[in-house]
Amino acid sequence: QYDEELTGTNGTTYSYVDEGLEVTETQKNAVDGNNIVTTLDYNVQSIIEKCILEYNEEKPSKNTAVVVADPSNGEILGMASYPTFNLNDPRKLTGMYTDEEIKDMSDEEYRNNLYSLWTNYCVSESYEPGSTFKVFSFAAAIEEKKIDMFKDYYYDNGVEYVDGFKIKSWKKGGHGKQTFLQVLENSSNPGFVEISRRLGRETLYSYVKKYGFSKKTNVDLLGESSGIFFDFSKYNNLENATTSFGQGISVTQIQMIRAFCSVINGGILYKPKITKSIRMPFTNELIYEIPTIIVDDNIISRETSEKMRYALECVVAHGSGRKAYMEGYRVGGKTGTAQIAENGVYLQGQYILSFMGAFPMNDPKIALYICMEKPHSLIQYGGTIVGPIVNNVFSDVATYMNITKVNSELEFKYTWM
Repeated sequence: QYDEELTGTNGTTYSYVDEGLEVTETQKNAVDGNNIVTTLDYNVQSIIEKCILEYNEEKPSKNTAVVVADPSNGEILGMASYPTFNLNDPRKLTGMYTDEEIKDMSDEEYRNNLYSLWTNYCVSESYEPGSTFKVFSFAAAIEEKKIDMFKDYYYDNGVEYVDGFKIKSWKKGGHGKQTFLQVLENSSNPGFVEISRRLGRETLYSYVKKYGFSKKTNVDLLGESSGIFFDFSKYNNLENATTSFGQGISVTQIQMIRAFCSVINGGILYKPKITKSIRMPFTNELIYEIPTIIVDDNIISRETSEKMRYALECVVAHGSGRKAYMEGYRVGGKTGTAQIAENGVYLQGQYILSFMGAFPMNDPKIALYICMEKPHSLIQYGGTIVGPIVNNVFSDVATYMNITKVNSELEFKYTWM
């Protein structure tokens, strides 16, 4: 992205001979490239790299990717993926594949595997997000006053029907009578079908667009994908229902973390960035500050954002995100388990597991999103597999950032309570 800034200009020496055969030599000095100051926090970057490497050394996945952002301004504090390549020897697959596997690869397979290794999963790969997407439909329902998460109830008997199609709960027989807060805590798909009905096609569709899905965030990194969403003319009741719980829509990690930050920061959608400034070589004098850009300052209201922080903290304290819980710290988040689809067919037993979280929830300093594609594990639930990695990352970050503990979870009094 900033190659021209960094490269500088080569120096040259040339000479010419005049009519009198006198030789004149001219030298043009080299000009050093400028310096780039990134938004990356060295300690945060080191922590996430260490945590995903430790997990994958024991139980390797096809891909594990993490992005960490500052919710208050959209700056990327850390971004890492596994497997990765050796920057000093980028054309070798050793370590990712056995010698036997490499030997059996055709030239095309070898090349494609290299391209896959070089890709930045956090911005270039799109996939179905699964239940982490429920954060956005839930926030829309609160904002539009379609649900009261404390007073409104939904009875989950394990299944809902939409235009003749059956949508089942992950729990056989369902969760029974629940408040809508418990619908989120338990990640009840049938409960979100009801939320999609209350919102209606036009409203939910408009929120998905408003959050920025199906278009690039324009983060200053190359190779960004835009993801995929339905054309409204083909967006029927079934698509509306499945979109509410993250199925059928295709997203990128950078889109998800950006939208998530807007839900927890008071409703402000920032353009994500990974560069702070461009500076002169040697003197470090400022040439250009990369501006903080607000794309939309009213995605949801501040009150809805407060309610969402409370709800997400409940998910970690009482619901599917319990593996990320840290005593004394106000952690919130949402888990996801999405079946992988290829050529329109869902693959049996192959999933992308994820966790989207933040802390401390009364004043979020860190937002994190982890995706794990095809993990080597018999258990295939985002909360169970990815939750402990989130716990490890947050524990180390809390120590590094010196975040103060509180007496108990959910102690903070929100303005609407």
